[in-house]
Amino acid sequence: MQQQLRHLEIDDVSDRKSGLGGSDSPIVLNVSPFKTRKQLWQEKLGLIDQQAETQIMKRGHYMEDKVADMYEGLTGLKTRKVLQRIIHPKYPFLFAHVDRVIEGDKRGPGVLEVKCPGSMVARKCDRDGMQEYYIIQIQHYLGVTGYKWGVIVVLDYDNWKIVPYEAQPDKDLINIIFNEDIKFWEFVKSGEEPTEPEVQIEAGDLNPGEAVNMDKIDPQLWAELVKRYGEADAMFDEAKVQKELCEQKIQDQMTAAGANVAEGAGARIYWKDQKGKQTLDKKAFAKGHPTAYDIYLSYMKQGNPSRPFRFYFSKPIYRE
Repeated sequence: MQQQLRHLEIDDVSDRKSGLGGSDSPIVLNVSPFKTRKQLWQEKLGLIDQQAETQIMKRGHYMEDKVADMYEGLTGLKTRKVLQRIIHPKYPFLFAHVDRVIEGDKRGPGVLEVKCPGSMVARKCDRDGMQEYYIIQIQHYLGVTGYKWGVIVVLDYDNWKIVPYEAQPDKDLINIIFNEDIKFWEFVKSGEEPTEPEVQIEAGDLNPGEAVNMDKIDPQLWAELVKRYGEADAMFDEAKVQKELCEQKIQDQMTAAGANVAEGAGARIYWKDQKGKQTLDKKAFAKGHPTAYDIYLSYMKQGNPSRPFRFYFSKPIYRE
């Protein structure tokens, strides 16, 4: 079910100090080549001035409309400007300043992010896929908006072409992004200088277009499996929407009946309040009992390693 999005008018300077946007998340996660966590923290507190607009940034603003037109011409889809920031439904200090919203696709609206980097970066995007900090940014946007898809369009000046990369929401990655954003914002609110993020993102792991050896993979089978996976994923999303819609209607029925438990048609459904989970406030505990906290840390147990499966359309997808 598409979430109701909250929009607020954009005031660039005050907005950037009031929360974290998509361009901030790569900095929070230490995958941005442009700024450090400490610099971002200082900016949010007003200890240093916001970075002045560079020539590349000015060029990007100037070319944004043209690149959006090129994307529309390539895909046949329409885009519209978003003149307001979109607020996360749960965390009001997390927001998205998206360049455009894509309309006319059967999947529903999508995020369009326009990039006009230098020639070397554009060539790297065309050769290897999305840059890591671009991936983090668009996943932040997808997490805030709840949209099912988005596109980063990179303008290659030297060859005067656009290179679009589609992205679908990566729930695990979005959770990492928002968890680290929340922790970072606590440092801003407290005025305490931020430590390193608890989750260390291996930048190269974000981009499956790099270091892939296809020599021992059947190309025809691979293409068929990628196609079938994409189709199944789309069906899964549609089924999820239908499930959430039915769940909401069942809840409405139970609310109208004043019932916490309902049974019928072969189903027994519970929908009742329960106490929130108790967790340790590690930060407060460490401040109040620093010696005891060291002992607590010494008993921490390392979890088993995992191997998450992440699916991206890493190369340009052109619609006929």
